[in-house]
Amino acid sequence: MAGKTKRLAKAAVTLAATALVEKAIEKAVKDRRVRRKVAELGKAAGKRARTTGKAAGRKVGDLARTARKRAPGTRRAAARTIKKLVKAATR
Repeated sequence: MAGKTKRLAKAAVTLAATALVEKAIEKAVKDRRVRRKVAELGKAAGKRARTTGKAAGRKVGDLARTARKRAPGTRRAAARTIKKLVKAATR
């Protein structure tokens, strides 16, 4: 029974915290300065995401080229080689 009470207490605390955060966000949204700052941060985050995406795309393209060159004839061996390459690339 103690575990059930603890879980309920955690859920109640989480709900209360969520309500407080939502109220704070609503209040902040009404302020023009906050909206402007959020827009600036959003632009910066988008720019960072785009550059990261481009880099990831290049990495995947290089990986595919390498896999095509190094993959031997049988499908099983090719799959093994590709798995190794992916594992090495994601480290």
